[in-house]
Amino acid sequence: GILSDVTRSRADLVVENALLRQQLMILKRQVKRPQLTNADRIHLVLLAHFTKFWKQTLHIIQPDTLILYVVETFGTHGQFAKVIISGIN
Repeated sequence: GILSDVTRSRADLVVENALLRQQLMILKRQVKRPQLTNADRIHLVLLAHFTKFWKQTLHIIQPDTLILYVVETFGTHGQFAKVIISGIN
């Protein structure tokens, strides 16, 4: 809500806006149920890494699905995966 937005940093709001815009771009594709590409998933993961409010911002994909994508793609042992997972958990 508006009251919670007042206490958030500008950086958090900018990243949330970027996450929402990315999802709108996916939904605007000319198909009934757009499929997320690997580029879409990576973009969402990277944006989610920069805000602690990412779970509230995702609307077209479940947060657990995004985490599962990171684990399936990068595993849980690689340095990149650890950084991403720690940032989005």
